[in-house]
Amino acid sequence: MTEEQPRDARTQAALQELQGIIKQHYPEATFTVTRSQDDPAAIHLVTTVDAEDRGEVLDAVMERMMELQIAEELPIFVIPIRPRERMLAIRRAGAQSVQRKGFQSPLL
Repeated sequence: MTEEQPRDARTQAALQELQGIIKQHYPEATFTVTRSQDDPAAIHLVTTVDAEDRGEVLDAVMERMMELQIAEELPIFVIPIRPRERMLAIRRAGAQSVQRKGFQSPLL
């Protein structure tokens, strides 16, 4: 993932607006802006948020993101991810659950 700053003012303003909306709900959120590998015109606002349900992050911005994509023709997509620590904790909890049930996996 290569971080990139958009060059035009409209895109920068849209990204800042989406970040502001997310920060209202998740003040600890951090952001990285990248281009899509599949479509270089598409801009990904990768949002690292320690949220139980990443769908809630999308719920906060979905309406505005769709307006930006459709009405303003700005191909910006918010992609929420969990912090590394949260992902590791989820994996550990899953591994412990599997072990309690008596299953052994060579991947654990």
